[in-house]
Amino acid sequence: MAFFKRQNQDLKASLSRGDRAYVIAITAVSAGAGVTHQAIMLANFIRRNGLKTAVVELNNSRAFARLEEALGYEGELDSFKFKGVDYIKNIDKNSLDRVLDSDYDVIIFDMSVHFRKYRDVFLRADIPVVMIRYSDWNLAELDEFILENQDFISDRIRWMAAFIDEKDVSFLSKKYKRRFYLSPFLKDAFVKDDRLDVAFNRLFV
Repeated sequence: MAFFKRQNQDLKASLSRGDRAYVIAITAVSAGAGVTHQAIMLANFIRRNGLKTAVVELNNSRAFARLEEALGYEGELDSFKFKGVDYIKNIDKNSLDRVLDSDYDVIIFDMSVHFRKYRDVFLRADIPVVMIRYSDWNLAELDEFILENQDFISDRIRWMAAFIDEKDVSFLSKKYKRRFYLSPFLKDAFVKDDRLDVAFNRLFV
């Protein structure tokens, strides 16, 4: 327990900027990689560490509207709060400054597969994350993504995948000479789980 408490204190210190929000941008190589689910899990993890957190739907999926409806909210506002996290629905590029100028400690952008449309936002993020769906047959999608964006890809990017094990992580890291991160996939994105604490803390090391 003391170990997790120390990690939480370190995380809060590392993500506190004071003058501006710490920005995490999550995109995906292809649809179905779990970007929205990942963003929600990460936002709840950060909020549990005592930081004011918003997750922003920077895409046209309307997933947050469906979540809002499932939670029984009215659905008429641009945002809603659940378990301490603010969910900002379906904004466009013109609204980014308003969000970035708000008083959040951490802002997570759910970009879905719209990396090219919001490339500047992704590259300016404190932590840019690329989600992948891993299987032998669809590594070609990852190869294509890296080839098309090689001028912009740097060591700052965190490559993350769910539905894989440590053996797969090791294989991908060796094959692409980049560090890949394993994200445990939980059906309930809002619950606390020690596996998530360990996995997400690795992102900020």
